[in-house]
Amino acid sequence: MQDKVYRCSFIINSMVGGSPTSYSDDNILVHVKNVDGLSGSQLAHTHTFFEFDIVIAGEGINRSAKGETVIRPGDVIFGTPASIHSITTCEDTGMVVANIAFKGKFEQSVIQAFNTLEGFILRLSEKEFEFVCSEIDGMIGCDILDTSKKKMFVKGSAEKIIAVISDAYERSNIGEKTAGTDSKVYSAIIYIMKNYNKPIKIADVARHVGYSEDHLGVLLKKSTRMTFTSYLLTLRLENAFFLLMENELNIGEICNEVGYSSYPNFYNAFKKRFGIAPGEIARRSRRENLECFAKNNGQKPLIYDENNTIIWR
Repeated sequence: MQDKVYRCSFIINSMVGGSPTSYSDDNILVHVKNVDGLSGSQLAHTHTFFEFDIVIAGEGINRSAKGETVIRPGDVIFGTPASIHSITTCEDTGMVVANIAFKGKFEQSVIQAFNTLEGFILRLSEKEFEFVCSEIDGMIGCDILDTSKKKMFVKGSAEKIIAVISDAYERSNIGEKTAGTDSKVYSAIIYIMKNYNKPIKIADVARHVGYSEDHLGVLLKKSTRMTFTSYLLTLRLENAFFLLMENELNIGEICNEVGYSSYPNFYNAFKKRFGIAPGEIARRSRRENLECFAKNNGQKPLIYDENNTIIWR
């Protein structure tokens, strides 16, 4: 671990020395944070952007509807605007996590680099991790005074990080790639991810990207293997399942959070999808719930480690 602290010297030292720990412009936000017992990262949360959480030091657990994964230095968690997750530390330990969020013009660059609609977790090689850490160091520690030149420097570092993580993702074979997706369909998918909990229709998405409803419907089905309605329903119900499992909101709040104005409609859709009523989630063990989720989403059986923690990679 000492060599990693040395190579991330600016990041680690800034956590205790009062130096800057973040950078932000209209396309990129970089923030290095301590995750501990009081951290808000413990709460299930979503966001309106694509992001990397890169574990710099310490150990913890990432929780999402797809399972629980122990995360360690060199692990990268890729989140989409429709991904709800939480990061917690292991007992008696803390973590340092570098978060890189992509906004505006960078969104399509990120989704095209990975060619996937799903969040994922992967582990970088030693060499890749060292390189990513050095680039994050440079982004946060950059002392270029000219704003436009500084943005260009940070943009270049972000593109290098994306390329390295994309290469690691290609080697990992951990997710399904989308095929034949053009830039407007990416824009449509991003729009749906950001607005899935609102009363949107395919007409709204088609108008946003400048396609006819029928043409967009065909392209969406090719990319997501689902109709617009099924894709929207999947985002809503999968996130509802996780929020119910985390038990941080009551059922009525979760119903509204994922875009349902009618509880009976939510109840019926949830039970049809998962075979159980929403209220049953709180009465079941996490292992039972995650196995139910995997079974009803056609996913591989979950694998457990020696501590009975679910490993999902």
